[in-house]
Amino acid sequence: MNRVFSLQLDNDKQLIAKIPFPVAGPKHYCTASEVATLDFLRTELHLPVPRIRAWCSRAESSPVGTEYIMYDRIRGVPLDSHDKTELPVEDDPYVEILPALLRIESTLARLRFSQIGNIYYREDVSEELRNRPLYAPDVPPTANSERFRIGPTTDREFWRAGRAHLDIDRGPCRCAVGFVFSMR
Repeated sequence: MNRVFSLQLDNDKQLIAKIPFPVAGPKHYCTASEVATLDFLRTELHLPVPRIRAWCSRAESSPVGTEYIMYDRIRGVPLDSHDKTELPVEDDPYVEILPALLRIESTLARLRFSQIGNIYYREDVSEELRNRPLYAPDVPPTANSERFRIGPTTDREFWRAGRAHLDIDRGPCRCAVGFVFSMR
C-alpha cells in the first residue's frame, strides 16, 4: 500500500521514508493517523515503536508534493530471514518474541476509548471532535493523552471502489453497533 525507501544520510543516520499509494485509502487521514498512533503508542503506552522524524499529511503543503512519513530505521533482523526448518523449537525466533508480543497485545486490549475510529492529533480532526474525550468516561485522561483524539476510520472498506466520493459516516462511532451500521 506504500512506496518505502531506505535512506542513508551523510551523518550515517538511517531513515525509512514512506509514501502512500492511492489504494492505501485517504492519504491525508492514513498519514495523519499513523503518525499520531505511533506517537500515542510511544508516549502514552511506552511501546517500542519507530520515532517519526518528519511527516506531512497534506500534499499541497509538502515540499515533495505528496504525503510522506520519515521514520528512524530500527536495527534488527527480519523474522522471515530465519530458516525455521533448521532450528529447534527453543531457538525459533518466532517463539522467542511471543512473550513480548503478548505483553503488547495485552496492553492494547485493555485500552478503552470513548469512540471507535482512528487515533489522530487533536488539531487533525474536525472542530466538533476536538472536545470529545479520548478515553471512555471512567478512564482518567493523562496530560499526554489530551494531544490525541478519535477521528474517522481509515479502513479501506469505507474508501475503496468509489466510496471515497460518497457522503457516508466514517466515524468516529460511539459504539460497536454504530460502527457496524456505518459499514452497510
